[in-house]
Amino acid sequence: MICWVLFFICCSLFAPQMTHASPSVNTTSGVLDLREWDFDEQGTVPLNGPWRFYWNQFLSRSQIGFNVDPALSTMVQVPSSWNRYSEQTKPTGSDGFATYALRILVSHPSRELGLYLRNILTAYRLYINGELVQEVGLVSQTADKGAPEYRHVIVDLPPKSTCLDVVFHVSNFHHRLGGLWAAPILGLKQELNKKMTLRLSMNIFMIGAIFIMGLYHISLYILRKSYSPPAYLGIFCLLITLRALVTNEVYLHTLIPQLPWQLLLKLEYLSFYLAFPVFVMFTSSLFPMEIKPCIVRIFQILAGLFSLVVLFSPARIFSHTVVGYEVVTLFGVLYLIIVLFRATVKQREGIWAIVFGFVCLLVSIINDILHANSIIHTAYLFQGGMFVFVFSQAFVLSHRFSNAFETIGNQTEDLIRMNAVLTNEIQVREKLESSLVESHENFKNSRIALILGLAKLAEYRDTETGTHLERIREYVRIIAEDLAQLPQYRDYITKDYIEDIYQSSILHDIGKIGIRDAILLKPARLTHEEFEIMKTHTTIGGDALTEVASKVKTRSFLTLAKDIAYYHHERWDGTGYPYGKSGKDIPLSARIVSLADVYDALISVRPYKKAFTHEDAVKIILEGRGRQFDPNIVDAFIRQIEKIKTLGETMKDR
Repeated sequence: MICWVLFFICCSLFAPQMTHASPSVNTTSGVLDLREWDFDEQGTVPLNGPWRFYWNQFLSRSQIGFNVDPALSTMVQVPSSWNRYSEQTKPTGSDGFATYALRILVSHPSRELGLYLRNILTAYRLYINGELVQEVGLVSQTADKGAPEYRHVIVDLPPKSTCLDVVFHVSNFHHRLGGLWAAPILGLKQELNKKMTLRLSMNIFMIGAIFIMGLYHISLYILRKSYSPPAYLGIFCLLITLRALVTNEVYLHTLIPQLPWQLLLKLEYLSFYLAFPVFVMFTSSLFPMEIKPCIVRIFQILAGLFSLVVLFSPARIFSHTVVGYEVVTLFGVLYLIIVLFRATVKQREGIWAIVFGFVCLLVSIINDILHANSIIHTAYLFQGGMFVFVFSQAFVLSHRFSNAFETIGNQTEDLIRMNAVLTNEIQVREKLESSLVESHENFKNSRIALILGLAKLAEYRDTETGTHLERIREYVRIIAEDLAQLPQYRDYITKDYIEDIYQSSILHDIGKIGIRDAILLKPARLTHEEFEIMKTHTTIGGDALTEVASKVKTRSFLTLAKDIAYYHHERWDGTGYPYGKSGKDIPLSARIVSLADVYDALISVRPYKKAFTHEDAVKIILEGRGRQFDPNIVDAFIRQIEKIKTLGETMKDR
């Protein structure tokens, strides 16, 4: 930062000055006497002071008569606009035309002198000793014939003349101000060209630096759109760059001479009207706690309204808005001073750099105002002040980005450490998960062993049911998987359900362990009384499994097992046993096992019957559809009949 301060001071002290202290002007005769002025030692001379002024007249050198008493003409101050002067007690206003005249006495007629001309509003012709030497724009006495133009030029003066009669014909019908806004500068042509080149180089450097900073910060915003300050600063820099190109020397007109005067003026005003609210938005993004959003919105709305006037009206109208907007800007600057004071008190990040840049800009503006009015004799420092101002804002953003990168670095190190800890935790968890899976498999195997153990109790009583149980659970799996494809069962018959019914289905006849051998193993048909006793195997098995299931806190395969044991002899039409349930009141698991049990009983040899053929068994099943069996389960059985038939033949009783 110190280096940039020294750079700014050097720019201020050694910037090429186009002006110098002015010698006294003979106000009684309207003659500027420079015969004692040494252009080699003392430099250039601004033609400040009173000039002869003729409102609504275009006079020639002879008509003016420089030897005539100047009291016959009005004397006006240059530089200034003619709006504040009066002709016969009436203000001249902005629209009109006039003649400016000044006689200059010089020595050394052999020296090549030049006159540097700028900011003459808005068209003029220059006569030196009665000869037309320069014309910018189209000078006229009416608005319809005039044409404004921006052009800064150095005019050659007659080399062998010690008396220079300078006459300007100026017309303005396009701007709110008219006349010689900037005093012509007299000096050696070589010196004028040198200083103009140096001034151009310095300004182009400043403009280029600000432009590059603008592009840089917009690029930062594109890379990180969540952080808005770089975008605002980038846009502000580009607007300042545009304003620098269309003010003072109007470099943009030099680069593109065909640009219309109206367009250049619109760009000048818009760059000013839009730059201030953008800077307010930038400050708000840096210090959101110190600036109220409603204040930012007010400046945005006002800037938008003033900009619309500039866009959709001619220069002679929108040029009058600048005074009003300057008042708005003044209030805005005062508000920003309060904001910066609050941020300073609260020691916000980067506040001192911003205050420094703000002070530099303010000092440069005050210097230019005083210098323009010849109160002090330094140089125009606005470009340098603006450069330091913009750089200070860029410095704050760079500092914040640096802090952000440092924070990211620290967070990265923390993440690496946390990652190492998490890696260890993951390894521990993987071991726990492996143990859990192993425990689950052991539990599953234990459950299967329990089921098979219980089923073996029934098998021990009735040895012919062993293969029957194996076939039953395979039939049940096939039918359940088929039903799971139907919409009404898709959410109910899950993989876990199929696994549970597959394992628990073999417990359907577990209650037979409570039936006497005389009945259970009787080779002939049972009597009515014996059959009633046989029926009780459903409740014996169901009660036993219910007792076991009550010891388990969650739903398990035993839930299906007890339902199957209780209800696998119930019928769809309600004529079954032990409770006479019907339809969907019978649990789905019992309905599936019921059909599988009957089919396998039909195709198997029993003490009291021979085995039916597969075809006869299927016929009996179909006859029981809607009476003994659930129609949906019968349909699933038929759809899978080939698979069931093959399974039955493969797993026949040995």
